[in-house]
Amino acid sequence: MNRLMRAEWYRVRKTYHLAAWTVIFCIFITYIGYMDIGMDSTVTGMDALNLFMEHGMLFVLYLPLLVGGMYVTSYENKILSYEVMAGNKPSTILLSKLLTVVPVISAVAFVLLISPVIFFGSRNGYGDTQYLAAKVILLAVTCVRVVVCALLIMTTFQSVIGMFAVFVQFILLEGVGLIAVEILKEWNKAFDNLIFFFAGSAMNCVAMPEIPNKYLILCVVFSVVEMLIWYVLSYNSYKKRWFN
Repeated sequence: MNRLMRAEWYRVRKTYHLAAWTVIFCIFITYIGYMDIGMDSTVTGMDALNLFMEHGMLFVLYLPLLVGGMYVTSYENKILSYEVMAGNKPSTILLSKLLTVVPVISAVAFVLLISPVIFFGSRNGYGDTQYLAAKVILLAVTCVRVVVCALLIMTTFQSVIGMFAVFVQFILLEGVGLIAVEILKEWNKAFDNLIFFFAGSAMNCVAMPEIPNKYLILCVVFSVVEMLIWYVLSYNSYKKRWFN
């Protein structure tokens, strides 16, 4: 496991330096968010976080594409086939990737997403922090979710098709699907809970002044379910795939 993790981190860093570009992307989106709020704004920390979530949605849409890009070249060149040829178990291979990439990228995204609370709060006061814990949970879970799912989609398809699948899920389904469900909700209340299946719905919840416990639970549950689904699909893909 340790050898796989070291090799994984080295490969990710050297693949067009996408790990560094991913961090730069997150910093750039954060910078734009601060500029839109106004560095001299008098908003409280909590209000700044609510306003910042419009840009937080960009993390959900585009961060997975960068994560997927870390793997597409290696799969196309069959480099990652050697992990299986060396006799490693699928579960060991998947865990080595998850434990290497997910904590680093998720932590960077989470710290930047929560930073408006600290920056503006230290200057203008934090405001009503009643729902701060719920918002922290939603941000943390969502950061982990988008990175994990992007990674597992790539390990499921193990080719450039995986990159297309990441695009479909996080650009088409998140961007268009979220709007479609909002429309369906107006037509039939049975679709009310379906909206929480989308990662972007968590960002919408964070932007709300109040977060009902039901919304928090549904966002977390759907996040866990989606990650488990992609893990099972990825595991089965490694078990059944012929490497050549």
